[in-house]
Amino acid sequence: MIKEGFYWIQFYGKVQVARYIHQKTEDLETGVCVIGAWELVGRQREIINSSEVEVLSSQLLPP
Repeated sequence: MIKEGFYWIQFYGKVQVARYIHQKTEDLETGVCVIGAWELVGRQREIINSSEVEVLSSQLLPP
């Protein structure tokens, strides 16, 4: 199980840092309730709850 925190992910071919949030939400593509969502970091602060997210790293640790 993924813990809440920051990870490198790939979403539709774009590699970026996102924060994983452990919460119940609805997948807008399927209408199914799922646990977990991704908040993109940077200018585009979008919330993603799609199975298209690929986690590329272990949890990022603070310096």
